[in-house]
Formats: sequence, C-alpha cells, structure tokens
Amino acid sequence: MGRGQAGTMIPIVSVRVVEAFTAAQLPLIRAAVEEVLAVSPRVVVLELDECPAIDAAGVAYVVDLHRRLRRDERRLEVHHPTERVRRVLTHLRLDRILPVRPAASSLDGDAPAAGAAVVGVR
Repeated sequence: MGRGQAGTMIPIVSVRVVEAFTAAQLPLIRAAVEEVLAVSPRVVVLELDECPAIDAAGVAYVVDLHRRLRRDERRLEVHHPTERVRRVLTHLRLDRILPVRPAASSLDGDAPAAGAAVVGVR
C-alpha cells in the first residue's frame, strides 16, 4: 500500500474538481478518483477551489470515499472549498469527520503538497 508504479512512496494525491460536484458529474469524478487510488496514496485530497456547488450525490460520494479510505488506514481531506461548498459541508457537519482546509485565498501558498499529483475533472 502507498507505492506507485516504480515502487516509490506516494504520500498525497490530489484530485481537483473544477465543475459542480453533482450527480451529473459524478461518473467523471469517480473515474478520476479511481485512477489516483490505483497508486495507493496515504492521503487523497479533493481540491474544491473551483467547484461551484455540491449536491446530495456529491456529499454521499465524499462520505463513502472517506469511509473506504479510512477502512484501508488512509485519509481523505477536502482542501480549499468554495464558500458555497464549505457552507454545505459545515451544515452537514462533514468538517467534523474529515479535514476541511480553508479557501486558498486564506493560505500562504496555493500549490499542492510535495509529491502530489493533480487531476482536473471537467
């Protein structure tokens, strides 16, 4: 677990969602996440700085992914959600069960962590 194709440790992999995290986009998002899960990272980061909205299907997927990763002793984090998405996550108290990092504008740097790969979903 946690090793890439060449046997190197993959600590963090990011998936940047740039469209609404909705039932309509879920097949694309799911495919991107499955692709990054193939390298067994310790941490999967959902970058939501360009994601305008999240619906019930998106929330259900985030919760399911969190449980799946936790079962494998891995972690899901949500980084830089837009204000609208952050409000939904907070209202549903998801920020209490998984790390939600603040919007990029409130951080010193906007780049993904070292060792991270970024996959855009459109």
